[in-house]
Amino acid sequence: MHNFIFYIFLVWLSCLSDLTVMCYKIPEVKLDVLPNGFRVSIPHEAGITSVIYNIEINEQCPLIYDLITAQRGNFWISEQNARKLYVNDEIKINVVVQHNDNIFARTDIIDIFQNFELTYETVKNGDQPVDACDFDAWNENAGNVDNIDKRSITKVILKNQQSSKLYEPNELIFEENFNTLNNSIWSYDLYMHSNAIGDGSEEFTKFTNDENHISVQNGSLWIAPKISPKRRKEAFRITGCSAPACYKNRKETCIYEKKRNRFYMFPPPVDSAKINTANVFSFTYGRIEVSAKLPEGDWLIPYIMLQPDQPNCSIRKQLRIAYATAKDLEKSRIRGGPVILYAAPNPTRPKVNFFERTSHMVFQTGVKPNEYHNYTMVWTSKQIAMYVDGTKYGCIPNNGEYTESYHIVLGVSAGGHLEYKHITSKPWINGVNSAVKQFQESFTECCARFGAEGECTDEKCLRKKKGKKYCTQEEMYYVKKICSKPWGLHAPMEINYVRVYAV
Repeated sequence: MHNFIFYIFLVWLSCLSDLTVMCYKIPEVKLDVLPNGFRVSIPHEAGITSVIYNIEINEQCPLIYDLITAQRGNFWISEQNARKLYVNDEIKINVVVQHNDNIFARTDIIDIFQNFELTYETVKNGDQPVDACDFDAWNENAGNVDNIDKRSITKVILKNQQSSKLYEPNELIFEENFNTLNNSIWSYDLYMHSNAIGDGSEEFTKFTNDENHISVQNGSLWIAPKISPKRRKEAFRITGCSAPACYKNRKETCIYEKKRNRFYMFPPPVDSAKINTANVFSFTYGRIEVSAKLPEGDWLIPYIMLQPDQPNCSIRKQLRIAYATAKDLEKSRIRGGPVILYAAPNPTRPKVNFFERTSHMVFQTGVKPNEYHNYTMVWTSKQIAMYVDGTKYGCIPNNGEYTESYHIVLGVSAGGHLEYKHITSKPWINGVNSAVKQFQESFTECCARFGAEGECTDEKCLRKKKGKKYCTQEEMYYVKKICSKPWGLHAPMEINYVRVYAV
């Protein structure tokens, strides 16, 4: 109930508006850390008459609430001089803007790292007027899954043919209990991510069907990422490779060989697995439930999501049923909802797109890691609602963006820049040629030899003479590296079942 006053006022403001769509978008909230406090602000724009800030620090009460009715120096500023911020603090900022006759809302999470370096993550973009669904998303008494709008008609696609059957609400339309891995339902993704051609956006992963990375154990699907033993000079070809739809003519996704025209001259440092129901089962609108234990480890990325049957190479959409980084799990936090990847020109390689991510995910805290939870998404023509263990934690309006058929995707990946923005404590630099190598060496080299956490120093020989086995002390130089924690017993993702119901 700690957001009650904030949202009562927000509802009051919404009653003053007709919620017609306007060309306004709340920009990212700026946070300035002060000696004994902090300041948040957004720039002024013609039409803004009031701004509300609702600020939560480290998920603790009391929240900071501030109604601003006048701009200062072309900014809408809330200054807090009695609340000092510290390294490792997490600040969640809800901002509501009245712009002309419309209300817009935005949510950002800002993390403070060493040397007060800030990283921003957008939980909700403020690019659309507030929808009634957004109010419902914050209503702690929103009710259970059965209270969701059932006016959408579920459509089922079986082996690329639409089923003529009319499904009743709550009727089971798909079930997988993983007594075995049924190859008539699930297809393996067998390829390397496209970083090799200069995309630079994707993860550092090679997907395989090796049972060391994917298998069924004790009634659960088990997907285990591992650091690859392959090194720079070791050429290889992926057997049975299925290049992604948008890279059908790029052999770099199927073959690794060291060549100068290869953007990353290093093989993918992670071996893992990913499966899907494309060409077998997909649907439009429904309730999908997944019982899963999310993978836990530095830089891991779980895939428990839906993807469109018809790929768009410029706008790639995902409906994430459950998502969490290692940092999320440390804070007992999970996320769910839509993610869109937008293609943009790559300034260094004009013929190759570079992707940026927009997230509409909502999140829930208090979710224990290393345990099975029921993750549920209810997708209708009006909204996408998220649940964990039967508790609703948010919803996102469906404004016609998610109306086509989607199939199920399960897997584990790692690294990349879309999920992990640049911070100095990250072992690789986004977009550089050596990023994959930096990632791999954060788990190996001196990081592995000394068991270091945080940093280690690697010795290198300044010059190598033919036939010379050792370097003198004068010929040595030292390279400092940022280390990643080795993946442990909780790195594999485990899934008990997947069930889809009509709405």
